[in-house]
Amino acid sequence: MPWRTYLFYNLTGSAVYATAYILIAYFFGKKWKRLEGWLGSTALYLILAGIVLLVLGVTFRHSLSKFTVRPYSNKRE
Repeated sequence: MPWRTYLFYNLTGSAVYATAYILIAYFFGKKWKRLEGWLGSTALYLILAGIVLLVLGVTFRHSLSKFTVRPYSNKRE
């Protein structure tokens, strides 16, 4: 992979990760203890991990759809 491409994706991924981490802390920071007491810490972390995996799966599947080869269909006869 060319260095510039790697740098672009690395910086983009870092920016998305940092933004998501900050937004999660902003929206759930004050309610985190309440959720943790209600669900338990293990269940809460499993739910968050599931959401992250779901988002990553949808993103990965979408990115793979760009590379699939669709059969050429010539409608003219």
